[in-house]
Amino acid sequence: MNIIKDQRETIINENNTAQQQLKDVLDNMNRTLKTLDIREHLRGDIDLSILKEEDFRNIDTIILNDGEITNILNIPEGITKFVCKKNLLFTIENLPSSLVHLEITENYLSTIDLAELNKLTHLNLSHNHLTEIENIPKELVELKCSFNHFTHLDLQGLYKLRVLNISNNKITLIENLPQELVDFVYENNPAIEFRNSPIIPNEKIEEDDIEHQLNYHESLNKYFKLKSAYETKLYEQKKELYKKSEKNIKIARKQISMLKPKCIKCKRAVGTIFTKKDNAYIAMCGDTKDPCKLNIELYAGSFDSVQTKLYEYKVFQEESKDTIIRQKLDTLFNYVDEHKSIKKFKKELEDYTMLSAGMKDLLDKHNENFNNPQKKELIQKKREIIFEYIENIKILLEEYEKTDDRDILKSAVEIQVKDLLPETKNLRLLMSEHMEMTTDVEYSVDIDEYGEEKAGRKLDNVFYLFKHDVALSKLDYTFGEQPRVIHFKL
Repeated sequence: MNIIKDQRETIINENNTAQQQLKDVLDNMNRTLKTLDIREHLRGDIDLSILKEEDFRNIDTIILNDGEITNILNIPEGITKFVCKKNLLFTIENLPSSLVHLEITENYLSTIDLAELNKLTHLNLSHNHLTEIENIPKELVELKCSFNHFTHLDLQGLYKLRVLNISNNKITLIENLPQELVDFVYENNPAIEFRNSPIIPNEKIEEDDIEHQLNYHESLNKYFKLKSAYETKLYEQKKELYKKSEKNIKIARKQISMLKPKCIKCKRAVGTIFTKKDNAYIAMCGDTKDPCKLNIELYAGSFDSVQTKLYEYKVFQEESKDTIIRQKLDTLFNYVDEHKSIKKFKKELEDYTMLSAGMKDLLDKHNENFNNPQKKELIQKKREIIFEYIENIKILLEEYEKTDDRDILKSAVEIQVKDLLPETKNLRLLMSEHMEMTTDVEYSVDIDEYGEEKAGRKLDNVFYLFKHDVALSKLDYTFGEQPRVIHFKL
């Protein structure tokens, strides 16, 4: 850090040319432009009041690229987007309240005042020296502050926050994590405690601590991996016995019936029992008289797809409505006793109210999955950012073709690697929450001696990419007792 301080002092005292450089750049620019994108390597302090002096009245976006800027003064009111990357800023003050997008990355900020930025929706302060962040604007949709020195983060009141990146900090406590987050990155921090947070991300459990594992989905994945490995090994053993029997089915069956695979826990030749009973996945030692300590029991809960339950609730709701109408008509025409009718009507109305509440919950879940306006807005914003990066790369490549300046080419590659590719990945994950690759084997079609088609020689593997807008886990609706881990002793 002392080296950087010395570098700043040297620039400020001996080579403070940034303001003159900026003036020279502005002299060659159109006064009506809206985006001021400075690619020159500015060195020293700059005072942006020069924009008004030089009659630049329409600028709403300022982008300052790699350089050695030491201080920035008088950012004009009316600027909605301000970007300053890879410079030597220690502080930045008097930010205009008009800012919507603020990006100061790869600098040396230790403090920043956000108190007046009530319109701010996008904030990126990654790669600085910040230890805390106060007065976070309530309108914030995206907050990126990776590679800093935070130890604590309070997100109280940030109900609009959808993107949060706090990776590579020293955070041990997060308070009031918003439930609406759709993109949350928090790698390379110490163990984080979440307080007053409706969603708490799942932490990976070490193998030695697996019996203390409480997360149902990870336990279920572990269960089926064990089951698959056990059954695959058993299948290979059976296949080997069949080969050794020289394809004599009777001998093979006899040998296979005597086969005793090893238990996955105690390794004795007693096998392992994998079963599902009373809606619970169970794994236990194959020795029922003297079993080892293997004890896995995962209650699967009761669940169905949101779409199926929506249809069922709709049918029940319509039936309940018809019953209420018939009940009213029977009372009106004195077909039933009024006292009994009132009692029955109250019961039917309670049932209808309960069904309506359930229907509303399902509709809310369906709309959150497929008609989420915040997610659509975020996707559109990502597309705009990606388009901007692509345009910047195109401009740089055109400049490189004219000048053959390798520094320009280097800048284009850095934007591609550090900015464009991560944003493209984020967009892909937002648009397709579930993606998986599967393979299939194709065979040529031959004709046998009877003129029937049969599979011929094996052709190349065919790969299929399956994408779904919504994560599969979000398509399920759980009712009754929730899925849980009863035992997981391995």
